[in-house]
Amino acid sequence: MFYEEFVQGEWRRLELDGERLVGRPHHVIYFGSVRDWNKMPEWAHGRRREIISRVKSVFPLSDYSYSGEECIDSADLEVLVREAGGLSDELCAWADCDEPSLASKAICVTHACPEGSLVLEQAFNTCRPPRRGLSIARRS
Repeated sequence: MFYEEFVQGEWRRLELDGERLVGRPHHVIYFGSVRDWNKMPEWAHGRRREIISRVKSVFPLSDYSYSGEECIDSADLEVLVREAGGLSDELCAWADCDEPSLASKAICVTHACPEGSLVLEQAFNTCRPPRRGLSIARRS
């Protein structure tokens, strides 16, 4: 996967990691860490948020998930809440969390996006486990 832009008569390209998934979302895009972004070409330095925003505008959250430090924003969280059917009256099943859970999940929107990785159907099913003894694997 790549990001391209045409500037001053020349194409600039960034290679981005990604992979196909089974089910929905059907792809994940890996943006990596802020520190690793500095390994990108110099023209991309200082433009990480702008470039990630452009990529996400073409590859929408409903079909793609995003992984990497600081790649999830408030608009992504709003989409996640909407696609989960809103918020539930029940609390998040994550230990010591007092946020409302997503309507179709056992966890809140904050815990559905651990460490900047948007985790949807692959990791969480629609059943509501008891608040004690819940174990949720995180992807990095």
